[in-house]
Amino acid sequence: MKIRHTCSHCQASFLVTDEQLGQAVSCPKCGTSTRLPTSKDEVIRPASAAEPGPDPAGPTAFRPAFEPEDPEDEPRRRRRRRRLIPFAIGLIGGLAVASLVLLPMLRRPAPVEPVAPEPADPVEGTARAFLDALVAGDAEAIDRLSTLTDPPAISFHAASGRDPGRDETIRGDFAPIAGLHEQIAGKYTYDPEIGRFENANPLGVAADFMDEAEKVRQENEQAEIFDRIAGGTADEQLDAAVAYAESFANLTQNLLPRKELVPTYSQLVRDAEPPLPPDAEALALRYGEDKSTWDELLGRPFFTIEADGPFVLEEAEVTAVVRDRLASPGDPARRLRLGLVRFRLDAIDTGWKVVSARREDSQEEPTGPSPGESPEGGEFPSPGLGESP
Repeated sequence: MKIRHTCSHCQASFLVTDEQLGQAVSCPKCGTSTRLPTSKDEVIRPASAAEPGPDPAGPTAFRPAFEPEDPEDEPRRRRRRRRLIPFAIGLIGGLAVASLVLLPMLRRPAPVEPVAPEPADPVEGTARAFLDALVAGDAEAIDRLSTLTDPPAISFHAASGRDPGRDETIRGDFAPIAGLHEQIAGKYTYDPEIGRFENANPLGVAADFMDEAEKVRQENEQAEIFDRIAGGTADEQLDAAVAYAESFANLTQNLLPRKELVPTYSQLVRDAEPPLPPDAEALALRYGEDKSTWDELLGRPFFTIEADGPFVLEEAEVTAVVRDRLASPGDPARRLRLGLVRFRLDAIDTGWKVVSARREDSQEEPTGPSPGESPEGGEFPSPGLGESP
């Protein structure tokens, strides 16, 4: 075994073997002869304690360029290598797994942000659902999506789309309409059988009429209308008869108007005092034109609404190509136009509902007059009263 020994004269270190213990050895640098201790421990302790750095003023200590390794250190190095083998294998395995995971991610192209799809049009969605229900014959869905009592019978539909040119929106305050409804409720009662309002005090109107009729009779007597009819010339009799008829015509037109006895809702809206704002009047007249549809849409009569907040009425139309259920095999498809409405007021939101369905390429069948209207579109005359010739 090699042992390092330090010269006591020049402090140079050199190696000796354990066979030289107890013998005199010469320093290879200065040649000074020294005797080695008899045991290995005595040589190592002084050598380790006497290894301070070389004296700056003295010569540099001699160190051999190559020092042979101790053969006893080889087993310890092998044991350390064996302990490191599992760690090395684990490290290599971890790197392999990491490469398998990371390489595909590095090669993967940058993700492209998806473009948010445009929200579906609720009008077209409602129209398509209604058309699907017509094809399937789903009565429950038809009632839920529309107010139609006689929906069209179709077996196929396609190419449905909204017509932007027919969109219309009315916004306003419902408070003026609610005020009008209070006035109507205090003066009239609604008769659903005739679709008109009845005056709650018809005797008062009749009494006013009788007073005015008596006044007209007295005026005719003062003008000698009756004498001229009875004993005048032919021209005088004709003139007197015309004047007599005109007096009663004015009486019925001015003192007993139809709106005082059995007015329609539209008449009450047009003659409201104070007048309704344009947006509120437009909404009220929409109801007056189609009361049954609105009652079905709201689930109650329109004039019973007591809310006074802002309202929004939206109207839209959707066209679709359909085939009638009873059509012959060779008949072409037809175009169907659906009218949809949505009404919002405070907590009321009807959602989009189909309120009309008509075929564009066929002549529309004439509809009967609504209750309270004449076939020509005018108003019915007051009961028991005739118009002047």
